[in-house]
Amino acid sequence: MDTQNNGSKSMSYIMNTKNWWGPLTFILVISLLGVGMIGYQTYIDAPPMAGFSDEKQIRF
Repeated sequence: MDTQNNGSKSMSYIMNTKNWWGPLTFILVISLLGVGMIGYQTYIDAPPMAGFSDEKQIRF
């Protein structure tokens, strides 16, 4: 009987929407850090811009 009561408490905790902010905030922070790391690595690993100019001195 005690096991059912304990399971019921955890289920009511999960079903209470006021308790969702902590995990959702954690997921949001981890997601933003992941996207930021991908953007940073993309920027750092990009090849350097070439200082090429043709005969008319137009820089590309």
